[in-house]
Amino acid sequence: MRSANHGLTITIILVATATFYFSTAGMAYGRAQVDIPQYEGEVEYTQYVDVIEYFRDDFNDCSSQLEYNAEGGVISPYSINEINDLLKTEYAKIDSSYFTAFTANVKPLLSSFIFTEFNIVGISFAPTTEPLINTLTPDSQLASAMAHEIAHSKGMLREQDANLVAMYVCLNSDVPYLRYSGYFTTFGSLLNLSRYVGDPDKHDELYNTLDAAIRNDYNYYGQFWQKHDLIANMGEWINDMYLKIVGTEGVASYTDTPTVGSVTVGDTTVYFIEEFSPFQKLFFNLYF
Repeated sequence: MRSANHGLTITIILVATATFYFSTAGMAYGRAQVDIPQYEGEVEYTQYVDVIEYFRDDFNDCSSQLEYNAEGGVISPYSINEINDLLKTEYAKIDSSYFTAFTANVKPLLSSFIFTEFNIVGISFAPTTEPLINTLTPDSQLASAMAHEIAHSKGMLREQDANLVAMYVCLNSDVPYLRYSGYFTTFGSLLNLSRYVGDPDKHDELYNTLDAAIRNDYNYYGQFWQKHDLIANMGEWINDMYLKIVGTEGVASYTDTPTVGSVTVGDTTVYFIEEFSPFQKLFFNLYF
């Protein structure tokens, strides 16, 4: 009987916690789109390469000011507390009533080794607006992930919105490490434009103009997470289920992709971008 009572108590606590969380966080998923500036004008495909090369040069410049470990991963010049201070400064620059005024410090997850096996870099507990970071996250992703969790804590629960705000904060910074982390997370979306310029070799050509250190960092990053995938599928399933419960597309909402159209002339099919992705619009806003 005592075991049954304990089990019932635990069940009640879990149900109450879940109810409290969804009642406080769930409504935020229905908010209007976050008001981060994005370029909505026309951009000709002949301009894509110029835009990519412009930001590639800055990515390379940021890389030249940083150091890397023996395995090829970039080394953050700042502690987590120092990154918190830098991000608070950047968030303070945003003039918008969409955000809560208070910017919380991102706290380290004491169980980071467990979250690493789930391939989870950070979480934010909405009822307490408490952002948390996996301290084992590669430094290339650390600052952008912290900015992402802060975005959640400031009222942006949808993943697309938190991603967009975090990248806006990082890419607008004067701090090379913050920009590097922003570029590391978003450059693939920008480089994707090169697939629609009529030259099938352009994508690989432009990727190879990134500094070798950056390309090595991408390899290091991929290998790091591949070594920690014991229960990654379970973590993705849980996250996907949660995101779908609150009315989003699930983990697919993390993906930054443009809307692509096509025309066929004879035996040839030409693909083109009908609508740019959020990250691409952000880059265009910074460029034009």
